[in-house]
Amino acid sequence: MARITVNTVQDNMNILNNELKSLLKDDHSNDKRSAWFMLMFPVARLMRVKMERQQIQADKMNLLNCEGIEIDEHLSNSPFFFKRKQESKATVNIELIGGLNVSLEIGDVIVEANDGTRYTLSENGTLNNKTTFKFECNIAGEQGNKEMGSIIKLVKVVNGVYDFKQNEVAAGGQEQETDNAYIERWFLSRNESEWNLDGIRAEILKQEGVKSVYADENKTMSVDTKGLEPKSIVLIVDGGRNEDIAKAIWKKKDQAIQMNGDTIVTVKDNQGIDREVRFYRPKKREVQVKIEFQKADGVNIFEENLRDIVKEYIKSVKVGEYITSYKCESEFIRTVYSAEKLLNIDVSFKLKETSGNNFVKVLKLGFNEVAKYAE
Repeated sequence: MARITVNTVQDNMNILNNELKSLLKDDHSNDKRSAWFMLMFPVARLMRVKMERQQIQADKMNLLNCEGIEIDEHLSNSPFFFKRKQESKATVNIELIGGLNVSLEIGDVIVEANDGTRYTLSENGTLNNKTTFKFECNIAGEQGNKEMGSIIKLVKVVNGVYDFKQNEVAAGGQEQETDNAYIERWFLSRNESEWNLDGIRAEILKQEGVKSVYADENKTMSVDTKGLEPKSIVLIVDGGRNEDIAKAIWKKKDQAIQMNGDTIVTVKDNQGIDREVRFYRPKKREVQVKIEFQKADGVNIFEENLRDIVKEYIKSVKVGEYITSYKCESEFIRTVYSAEKLLNIDVSFKLKETSGNNFVKVLKLGFNEVAKYAE
């Protein structure tokens, strides 16, 4: 079959232009009053608008060219239905201590952490000597995530409540997912399946407050070099609520596979039977930072400004990742200070517990570790 040649838009524009030239003859010029200009200009303008719209649509089909709501429009609707993680408030179970048959309603009790963050009773119930209740942070975001023992005082009580005890971490608080994190999580979900590590990891990453997950398996019949039991999996989860994570694991894991972990949560299956789910929380390694920099004359850049940016970088490092000066400088510091203002920047790191003063450009975390900025 013979090939058919189809004219491009520009080809058709040239044909129209040449025909007008031959018809109009002397009345052909770029003068806005000429017949040629008055005929060609509206056509050319319309074609330009249509071509620009086509280019915009083509650009937006590439997620990396999208921003904000444009990404949501692509991913949260058909065919993906993949939602961005929204901001959420941390929650914590707190044991209240007091009298017998003390009726409590939402908002009756407020407790406060050592940095002033407050948590309010978020469920109705009855206190009988010692009873555990759920509290919710008053503000959304990671600020509400607190270690055990960080919530230290009562700021509002009713008669019959005398004291309290924080027996677990406050977790689940997060800011709205950034564009880059949203796209990255979507790409990871493309490998999602029901009963493998990719599927389990993707399901855990959907949960509120979860920042990163390390997943591994031991397929052999003996304990491996990481200490994993034979025919078992290990999951190390940074952030999120224990109950949410356990339900996500139960939803995806083949129950014939053994699990490792010192965080043990009981979930009910659809028969109402209690099932035990295990996973680990990462160990926190304190990281010291050394910053050397040179700024342009007349520019106000202080070391504290740079340290605040480095803190954000360290907070973003995932379980088991490398801490590198290159990523810190190129993806965090240079997005704030250009080379014209910050002439030179040199960031290096050291684990706090290591002796000496040997700061390095690249620091490797263990597979079960996350970084924490050493104040």
